Amino acid sequence: MKSKRNYTRTMKIVRRIHMYTGLILLPWVIFFGFSGMLFNHPEWFGPVDVVARHSAASVDKISTFSPLRADAIANAVVENLNADAPDTVFKRVSNTDAVIEGKITYQCETDQGRAMVILSPNHGSANVRVFPPSEPEGKTPLDGKHLSVATTIGDETEETAQALLAEAGLKPQGPLELSTRGGAEVRFSIESPEGGAPWNVSYSLSEGKISSKASDAPHGMDFYSVVSRLHKTHHYPDRVGARWLWTVLADTTGITMVFWGISGAFMWWQIKPTRLIGIAGLSVAAVLAVAVFSGTFENLTYNGSSGRRGPARSAEKGSPPNQQKDENGKAEKTDNTPKINPTIQTSQ
Repeated sequence: MKSKRNYTRTMKIVRRIHMYTGLILLPWVIFFGFSGMLFNHPEWFGPVDVVARHSAASVDKISTFSPLRADAIANAVVENLNADAPDTVFKRVSNTDAVIEGKITYQCETDQGRAMVILSPNHGSANVRVFPPSEPEGKTPLDGKHLSVATTIGDETEETAQALLAEAGLKPQGPLELSTRGGAEVRFSIESPEGGAPWNVSYSLSEGKISSKASDAPHGMDFYSVVSRLHKTHHYPDRVGARWLWTVLADTTGITMVFWGISGAFMWWQIKPTRLIGIAGLSVAAVLAVAVFSGTFENLTYNGSSGRRGPARSAEKGSPPNQQKDENGKAEKTDNTPKINPTIQTSQ
């Protein structure tokens, strides 16, 4: 009886935490859920106007474009590889495994803004999008100005970095490079010489460059840009403030969502009539989750990891070949990559 009372008391506490954390973090849960959907639908509240949608039949009426055949293109690639290296014979592992990922996109500037034409190589459909010009951000004459101001960014910090690398047992293979992306900056306000609203000034300690705008000037971002930027804001800043609290609450929301899942399972198990149906639902969810997670991961890493694991590197072994401009100003490869035989029909 004592054990049962303890269990009942514990589950009561779990239910209370489940409920009150939901109430406290409700704004953040709604925000991250809504903003996450916006990444898949930028046209909802974003700087995108879908001015035309075309089905495959509609595209076929106004052009000769039709869906491409992945297997035919794959066969053409293998054929050209073998023609380029007669001593090497490549064969398809399977004649039906070829798929086309991604879409064919063209973009240009128009009188209404930057336009983008997106063609589906798999279905033959298309849509036309326009990105209207954004509002000016109210930059000041100081914006972009370089100043030589004595700061702690220099020999002293570089020597410190060298010492920390040595302490960690790492040997640099070249000179240390000071990263400017997300670097330290000093922010303050100054009075404008014309009077009126003050100017917000940021002085980059790594570049010695000023960024500034009038404090009452528009930020130049639409609703979608504001929401997506807040959603992607991450890392703990170097000082405690609103952004630091935002990161804390983002972490808290993530941890709480995990807790909700676990506590919800415990609360479900207490309701005996729903156990059988719940087990069936969890089984389906587990199988679906494994299939979707593994399939998506395989898709993302099919031709190597595309994740950002460190700072960008300059040309080195394994990097894409250098490109040159032809007489029409288009980029062309300088290596000997074989070209697909244009006589092979791939769009029938």
